[in-house]
Amino acid sequence: RSSIKRSNSAASIGTVASHTSLHARPSQIDASGMPMLRSTLRSVTSIFGAVDADLDTAPPSPHRKSDWRLTAMTRFSMTVIVLNTVFIGYMVNVDLEAAKDGESLDSWLHYVDVTFTVVFCFELVLLLVLHRGHFFTGEDRLWNFFEASLILSSVLEWSLQTMDLSFVRSLRIFKAIRVVRVFRVVRFVRELRVMVASVLCSLASLTWAIVFLAFILYLFSLVIIQDVSAHIRNIESVPNPLLIEYYGNLLDAMITLFMAITGGADWRQLLEPLQEFSKLFYTPFFIFYV
Repeated sequence: RSSIKRSNSAASIGTVASHTSLHARPSQIDASGMPMLRSTLRSVTSIFGAVDADLDTAPPSPHRKSDWRLTAMTRFSMTVIVLNTVFIGYMVNVDLEAAKDGESLDSWLHYVDVTFTVVFCFELVLLLVLHRGHFFTGEDRLWNFFEASLILSSVLEWSLQTMDLSFVRSLRIFKAIRVVRVFRVVRFVRELRVMVASVLCSLASLTWAIVFLAFILYLFSLVIIQDVSAHIRNIESVPNPLLIEYYGNLLDAMITLFMAITGGADWRQLLEPLQEFSKLFYTPFFIFYV
């Protein structure tokens, strides 16, 4: 009996110990797993550029004031870029209407354009002051060089606008390129950033789809060109002008077939020159192709 009691007491002690260990494990797991959980959440949210500040246990940055300035400057830059994009579209449209009526562009539009140029110059100087050497070596160095070239072209266009030079007219091309600035806003909007990332990730598949389409056009064009060449050699009269226009060479044949499947031309009209010498073959051939 004493041995049975000792075994029962040992079993009860083991049970209590096991319960104690079970109750102790969650706290241990929580204590050891929280850093891993926080790290995982940071990595997931950082994909969309929205790291939760509550999970960040790092001490406050000593450069918080400069960070605040950079944030305010980023918001200001986004606003100016969007406004300038809208203004460029309005200015180009008004300029076209004035040119059709034989009138000159309103002076206030030039003043607003110059104001945007001055604002972008001021922003560029602030970026140089805040980033210093990092402006030329950081992650955004390509964007910085691009914006600097756009600002330089705007300054040259504004300073040389009284001169009727082909060089000055070529600088106006950069007015449309300035709209590309709006892509810099994409990284600050999560939905746009995800959409752009999806498009970029699908570029490889799109490229191979274009290559496959080009191969199909090339293959069908070879069949048609060989038959057209044999037809021209066998006839004594002048061939149909439409046959030469649509299928005069390999490139024209590929363009013609591309128009047939994209709605650039009615495929029945493109088929008619081929039906003159091989209607039974090219009618199902074209239907199968389209």
